[in-house]
Amino acid sequence: MRMRSKRWWTGIVAASFALALQTGVACGDEAESMAEGRGSGQAAGQMIRSKFGSKDLLRQNILNPATSSGTPLRTLDDDTAFPGQMLFPSSKKFLEAFMQPGPTGDLATVIIGADLDFDGTTDYSYQVPFPVSGVCGNGVISCTPGTWSDCRRYIWQADPEGRICLQEDFYNRTGGCYCINSDCGSNLVWSNAKVVLQDLGGGIVGAMQQANSGFTVSDVNVEDTTIAYYGQDTTRTTGPDGTPSAASPVPPAQAAYLSAPLEIRDAAQNTVAAQSGDAKSLYSLVSGMGTGQQRNQCEIHKQVVIEEKTIHDVITPLGGTGSVQYCGPGCIDVVLGRIGDNYWSGNCTIFERDFRFYIHFPELIKSATIIRAKWDDYMQVWIGGEKAWSGPNDNFPPETGGACELNTNWNRNPNKDVTGYFRKHGEVQAKIRVSVTDKGEGFAFIRVRLKDNLCVSSITILDGCDALASRSDCTLQEEKVDGVYTYRNANPTSLAPLPSMRSIHQGNCSEDLLQDWWGKQRVYLCDAPAYDFSDAKTRFGQVVGSLHEDGTSACYQDALKVPGGWASTSESFDRMSLPVHDECEKACKTRKPRLDSQVVLAGHSEQFQTDTASYDIVYHTCVDGRCPVEPGEEILKDCQCLNEFAEAASIIQMLRLAGQDTICSDGIPKTP
Repeated sequence: MRMRSKRWWTGIVAASFALALQTGVACGDEAESMAEGRGSGQAAGQMIRSKFGSKDLLRQNILNPATSSGTPLRTLDDDTAFPGQMLFPSSKKFLEAFMQPGPTGDLATVIIGADLDFDGTTDYSYQVPFPVSGVCGNGVISCTPGTWSDCRRYIWQADPEGRICLQEDFYNRTGGCYCINSDCGSNLVWSNAKVVLQDLGGGIVGAMQQANSGFTVSDVNVEDTTIAYYGQDTTRTTGPDGTPSAASPVPPAQAAYLSAPLEIRDAAQNTVAAQSGDAKSLYSLVSGMGTGQQRNQCEIHKQVVIEEKTIHDVITPLGGTGSVQYCGPGCIDVVLGRIGDNYWSGNCTIFERDFRFYIHFPELIKSATIIRAKWDDYMQVWIGGEKAWSGPNDNFPPETGGACELNTNWNRNPNKDVTGYFRKHGEVQAKIRVSVTDKGEGFAFIRVRLKDNLCVSSITILDGCDALASRSDCTLQEEKVDGVYTYRNANPTSLAPLPSMRSIHQGNCSEDLLQDWWGKQRVYLCDAPAYDFSDAKTRFGQVVGSLHEDGTSACYQDALKVPGGWASTSESFDRMSLPVHDECEKACKTRKPRLDSQVVLAGHSEQFQTDTASYDIVYHTCVDGRCPVEPGEEILKDCQCLNEFAEAASIIQMLRLAGQDTICSDGIPKTP
């Protein structure tokens, strides 16, 4: 038996030491267990080799069952057979979209081709019949070229077969829209060609998948101004000849998310919750991997709350001379002053009475009008520090000219509109001023009419990115605002979403809200926490550097961390009896005669060779120490560790130099 080298034993000790650091357990295998494990591994390897050990076996046992319904797949021990045919032999290109920008930045040409039956031939095409000035997540916008005027929105639609077209969007259902023509910037399409193509193609594929949930995308290829989608139609099966059959199985359960996308987040969270408690789950393994930087995702979105208010919630009194009264459904009277008669007396004397009230929801007020005023002799109504009305004229003695005594007890209906004073949220200070001679009084009624719908909406921004944005070690990599990439590859894209409207329904309330944006998804790259492996490095170097071995055992010096420093110990272990393996996979080199009679434009090869006999060089993997030659082959190098690098390098160099000497022509001799 060949003895192992010190380098080999050093690797074994290092690996065992690393395992001990991770598990805290010292492991040793008994000879009997080693023999049993070695036997099991050899048997399993031989079983796999007998099933997949050659290209013919691989074709017979894997490729044919996967692409044909007539051949079943079998387990390694051949005890169980089962159908293993894929839905289609391979993923096929089923959609291609081409765009061409015009001089105004609009897309002058957009052509779509589709292979709806996945037979490799385009059987449907559609050309957008107008210039495209803006791209949406589910449609396009067409305006006067180079401007953002006379714009019309269109949404992608598809029939059950997947034929795509554009229909005008009368209900404002488009979303994630942004402008691409010269009205919004220069060279926006060429600067963001990949993003524009992906959004354009994504809207088309989305419409096709909405019409037929069986369309699945397995690959996307973007090249210059063309985007191609590859995939399958999972609602179809293949017949014995590999062509799609008419039978349509039930769509997979995941197709339900197409009509209820909000359920995906709940399903993902449930999966994370189920796997996070299992240290061996794929989620735990991936989430625990350490890298130089961590990729962190966060969201910012607007939360809308709609509440139905009552008439008592709109205006409340704060104090002073006056009151707030309710005069019927949707009707509030704000009374300024004291109701009564001849409770003041004087000679051109001015009396003032303040009244303060609070407007909680100005958006619910439809109108405010001074409907009645009663006074003797002159009166003014002030709201918010401004004079809103005066009577019976603009005089107000003694501050102005005019007779102090008018000998009239005024009771009028001014119907003066003061709605503007009631359109602000917060405290309102109002007052009346009355100029009295002899006896007098003064008060006024302001009638407030409310809207029929007493629903109030409030918008709160929930910023889940604030913590990441405030960290100096985090940089913004991507940002999508309502589906539009505004930041990508750590750089702004110059694209911006257009304002969009959403219909919000809560309880008995509903409201259409127009906002500049609704949601932002961001990706930050942040520095990962640093780990200190200095102690492990010290111990590892002590163990590996001190290893000594003889024929039957090995010993080494270990270093253990103790309070105040390190402690050294001497350790040893018996060497295990391991089988001897070859340093490489043995191979042999053979040659097989071949008749060279190829034909090119200049003639056939026999015209340029002295002998048409040549040889093909073949390399075989040795089986049980023997070279598996085929009839007619001659062994050049028998089973050994082959190293043909020099010969391969020479051949490659020869081909390179021959390529430099090659001159392309049409093959027709030219006269001098």
